[in-house]
Amino acid sequence: MRSRATAALCAAVIFGLNAYLIRQVCFLEFTGKTNSMQGFWIAIARLAGEHWWKPSWWPYWSGGMPFENTYAPLVPGLMALIARATDIPHGQAFHIVAALAFCLGPLAVFALAWQWCGDKRWSFIAAIAYSLSAPTELAAPDGAFAWAHVLDARRLYLTFSWDEAPHQFALAFACFAAAMLVRRNFAATALLAALAGFANPFGLTAFALLALCTCVVAGVWRTAFAAGAVAYLIVCPYLPPSLIQTIRTNAQMFDESAWSAGSWIALGAVSAGALALWWNTRASRPELRFAVIFTWITIAMAILQQRWNLHFVPQAGRYKSEAEVGFAVLLAFVAGDVVRRLPRPAAVALALIAVAAATYQTIEHRRYSKRELIGADVTATIEYRVARWLDENRPNGFVMAPGSIAQWMNAFSRVRQFNGGSFPTAPDPEQQRVLYSQFGCGFEECVSALRRYGVDTLVVSGPKSREFWKPYRDASIFEGRLPLLWNKEGVSIYDIPGAVPRPAEQPYEPGVEPWLCRAISLGTLAAFATRALAKAARRLPSY
Repeated sequence: MRSRATAALCAAVIFGLNAYLIRQVCFLEFTGKTNSMQGFWIAIARLAGEHWWKPSWWPYWSGGMPFENTYAPLVPGLMALIARATDIPHGQAFHIVAALAFCLGPLAVFALAWQWCGDKRWSFIAAIAYSLSAPTELAAPDGAFAWAHVLDARRLYLTFSWDEAPHQFALAFACFAAAMLVRRNFAATALLAALAGFANPFGLTAFALLALCTCVVAGVWRTAFAAGAVAYLIVCPYLPPSLIQTIRTNAQMFDESAWSAGSWIALGAVSAGALALWWNTRASRPELRFAVIFTWITIAMAILQQRWNLHFVPQAGRYKSEAEVGFAVLLAFVAGDVVRRLPRPAAVALALIAVAAATYQTIEHRRYSKRELIGADVTATIEYRVARWLDENRPNGFVMAPGSIAQWMNAFSRVRQFNGGSFPTAPDPEQQRVLYSQFGCGFEECVSALRRYGVDTLVVSGPKSREFWKPYRDASIFEGRLPLLWNKEGVSIYDIPGAVPRPAEQPYEPGVEPWLCRAISLGTLAAFATRALAKAARRLPSY
């Protein structure tokens, strides 16, 4: 009982510390961070409706797509649920969900470390280190190298200002699942891994990496394979085989994702390093072996991508978030070994230094949070103004918009877009090639391609506009050559005469796969529920 109380206290302190760092965000609707994908998730939460329950057509992005191609459902689904239950704006609901992801991550690190080493003290230290530092900045810095960047509030920035809230959620569930795998708890491992997949496709890969490292150290191969297979069966309605193939096809369009000869070099280098570490640590404690191998795999993936563009998984640089977990756990385990060998006075002095450092970091992270995560007027943004004008003046139009305007368009409108969504899941690779060629081609090539696809409205952001990305190489080529509909703050909206109108409603026959995936998922969950009820019934007293 005392052990559980201590663990609960540690968890409460970890959660409370992270909640303190970001306590104002749950009351914010908009922070002005239009460089992010937050507009995607707000759009899904606003407009999904019946799409959650049955195979449906999503008309708003890439000329239309099956709903499962939009994005992993957990974050926008929770946003929709919170907004509906509390009647708050969807933007505020996003910040609540992101705050939950931010606070769950360190708890998951605590659980993972505790299951490996069985020591709550050092697991607590691992979670605090994860909460307040960014050690990957030493090995694979985001910008110019500087020792001080290890103190950056990197995870806070990624969660609330960039595109990583679903990834952080997924990573937390993957760590929880790996912790249950160490305990050989098959059902909990499978369900938590499925939640990681529902949060983000990175979640399944993170779980696979954690499970692989667990297996090579602890030998739980059968449990890991079975739990991974069941997790996929649960999540398959939102990640069906056809979508996996789409992601693979689209990955070939971009250097940071495409498989090449260099991918074999990256795979060989990472595998050889992991094998060498596995062999050379065979006399070490299991938890140290796990932490060393997992940290090597994830940071090596990021370094190879960042320095030489070598990768064997899409967007390998984003696995720095997984490496942060590895570094935190490894640091705690190594520090534990060092402190155990120190004389008591030296250990006490080191503990006091650690407390002082954590206090300093907490103050600095809180200052960063208060400075960066503040409310902004969404109606003053160019993204909002363009979306509202199009919604009111071109309600049946088919629009090509650039950068952050496209990312936020459907957070404020029901305008159908030629782009707008997440590129890895866009269903038509040829349409994506046309889309990305738009920003650097000549006038005739651009406009003729858009006409072929039925695009009748073009939004162009100039180099002095407030649109964040400004992707057009030369925005002036359209001036005077297309009818101008609207021009404000360096952003112009043009009519494209001659475009064949695209009907707002398109017939959609989902076919067998979406229904089959739903049946498999529900059947798997029903089997789990039956098993849990049977186990509970066996524990009931008999008279």
